[in-house]
Amino acid sequence: MDYKFLNKVVEQILSETNYRDGEKYMDIPWLKHKLTKDMFIQRLIYLSELGAPYPFTYHCKSIYVLNDEEIEYVWNEYEQYIEDKINNG
Repeated sequence: MDYKFLNKVVEQILSETNYRDGEKYMDIPWLKHKLTKDMFIQRLIYLSELGAPYPFTYHCKSIYVLNDEEIEYVWNEYEQYIEDKINNG
């Protein structure tokens, strides 16, 4: 795996994820609708046990042409960053 490229993918997806303190909703590039932060946190907790959700997988395959192993890496990095941001500001 090309971790340098995958880390750039993570950075890009994070840059497209609109998470701002004090706002109720988040824009998420791999979803077509907004979620409240609470809903997003609940989904992250649930999905962390299942792996990358289908919309995220589809986004990574269609935009970045990643394989399943690469998507799993990107998802884990993305999920960890978002959880840290939510928990630690």
